[in-house]
Amino acid sequence: MNTESNFDLAGLGRSACRDLESVFERVDPSQFELLSRELLATKANRIICYGVGREGLMMEAIAMRLMHAGFPSYVVGEMVTPPVRPGDVFLASAEPGYFPTVETLLKVAREAGGRTVVITAQPKRAVQMPVDVVIHLPAQTMVGFR
Repeated sequence: MNTESNFDLAGLGRSACRDLESVFERVDPSQFELLSRELLATKANRIICYGVGREGLMMEAIAMRLMHAGFPSYVVGEMVTPPVRPGDVFLASAEPGYFPTVETLLKVAREAGGRTVVITAQPKRAVQMPVDVVIHLPAQTMVGFR
């Protein structure tokens, strides 16, 4: 039995780290400061997260990390997710800048008295939605890098 492998785990790790480094080089730190201020300074009662597709998976991960950090956080669609009320923050991801579903949920959250925050690769499109804060995260989108 041959136990020798051609799989280069260390090389894969180095490549992944280079990819992450290139992402962090493009991110404006003020965007994370803005998001932090929104979550901390407003003393968000609860943070309700939403995203579509792969972004939805990342929003679930963010909700979990927020919960680990002591924030009461939830994900839209889960059985335990409460409705948005005043003092809550609705945090959505909209990579291409606009999704009808995201816009509808933002309207519902705002009408309920919540603050609305969108993380997107295309901020010019996102500001057309009912959003209080737009966080620009440069990223690969369906139409290319933004």
